[in-house]
Amino acid sequence: MYDNAKRQHGDDAGRINIRTTTAPNVIFTVADGATATDLLVGAAITQWSAGAGFTKNGTGTMALTGNSTSPCHTFARHDKFLNRCMIPPMRFGLNSFLVTSSFSNSDIPWIETFKSWGADFVELAVLEPAGLDVPRLERALSNAGMVNNPVCGMFPPQHDLRGNAAQQESCIEYTKQLIELAAALGSKTIAGPFYSSVGRCNMHDEGERQRQFDLVAGHLRTLTGIAEQAGVTIAIEPLNRFETDFMNTLAQARRMIEAVGSPALKIHADTFHMHIEESHSPAAVRGAGTLVGHVHASANHRGVPGRDQVDWVGVFEALRDINYTGDMAIETFPVDNTTIARAASIWIQRYKTPEEVSRAGLEFLRTTWNSIQLS
Repeated sequence: MYDNAKRQHGDDAGRINIRTTTAPNVIFTVADGATATDLLVGAAITQWSAGAGFTKNGTGTMALTGNSTSPCHTFARHDKFLNRCMIPPMRFGLNSFLVTSSFSNSDIPWIETFKSWGADFVELAVLEPAGLDVPRLERALSNAGMVNNPVCGMFPPQHDLRGNAAQQESCIEYTKQLIELAAALGSKTIAGPFYSSVGRCNMHDEGERQRQFDLVAGHLRTLTGIAEQAGVTIAIEPLNRFETDFMNTLAQARRMIEAVGSPALKIHADTFHMHIEESHSPAAVRGAGTLVGHVHASANHRGVPGRDQVDWVGVFEALRDINYTGDMAIETFPVDNTTIARAASIWIQRYKTPEEVSRAGLEFLRTTWNSIQLS
């Protein structure tokens, strides 16, 4: 363990010369603090003996600004790249809406297809979790080498935390089932607009808005308590004004998270909705900071990401700046899926085939993300 205060394995010439007799790597454990950079190493890190290197653990940000050398990489003086060289890369996947209105047992063969198209994971959009053959699904995901696959919630009129008593109870029970499904699959995240049914849009005075806010916050406290016990995060998704009147911006999601007060509640950011509702999507992402727990990559016309007018470079730069290392799933809907197409107002097909949007979209996202790391 490197202790900067004791200057272990360091010297006075501005160099940390790594050597270790008990393990191949010196470990830097960095806690996540209030500042953007939690451990700044200005000294060059060099290798004193063959096989010696370093590993960065912890959720904090470690920035290297010296001309450092490690056993497996030679680093130039570039703090943004080095800042992220020891943390997991972002994963890019596909939401199952691409091929089905609700993932079911008959859709399990799509997992191998999604893998062949370049997906790191499948985001499972499930309306009836109780009907899934979980052992079979788990085997298929494992065989494809896909782990920690997010679960996406679906919210028709019967699922509404601010609805009537029956709708509230239905939404609570459904969300519990999603938490159980995620835990059974080894998934860490369930995502979606858990606060309300999609398409509910009305005018409300401030008193009614606050009443609904308090009602939803109370239910989310109960649900996040269950999620915490299961090791699952609930990521709430702001939708555009045409799909909800309750939560349209990342700032509104942050207000809800602060009111609920649970570490199991994060923000699900969607570039399609941000393109409509945010004044500046990159600024909104930076404002949300470490509360961003999941991201949907959606073109502004629901077609192929990169062939649209979303500020992808700006969004990726913002994700880099908040040290986001979570998942990004392409979400789009085929026009021939009449149930989802009508709900999402998909009247024009913006791509030829699901394979096209998958391969082209995933390649664009990876290429753009990698280029941002070197900028």
